[in-house]
Amino acid sequence: TIKVPAGQEFVKTWEVQNTGNMHWRQRTYRCMDEDLVLARRNSDGSLTPMVDANLRPLEREVACPDTPPGGFARISVRFHAPSLPCTAISLWKMYDKDGNQCFPQFSGVWCKVRVMSL
Repeated sequence: TIKVPAGQEFVKTWEVQNTGNMHWRQRTYRCMDEDLVLARRNSDGSLTPMVDANLRPLEREVACPDTPPGGFARISVRFHAPSLPCTAISLWKMYDKDGNQCFPQFSGVWCKVRVMSL
């Protein structure tokens, strides 16, 4: 978890490795925040959805550099932090050039921040 000032813009960069045997070409990462539901576990084990401020990405999709097997790619997203102190998260998944999600069995990459008051 990284700390960011409330209401400020910042850049999150992930470094991902292509551990497969196919060259990644024309791939993108898409924001999946609409599919993200944050919930609190109650003492009886049930879940109660929480309203939580998500990070606001300045773009909803970013390019993934072409990456050969064994290679590394750096993916950067600019975010605008919520204006009030909180913990916020944003989830991103890779898609191919035809719009198919890559690696659906994995959670993708995410950015979790602790938003601090100025």
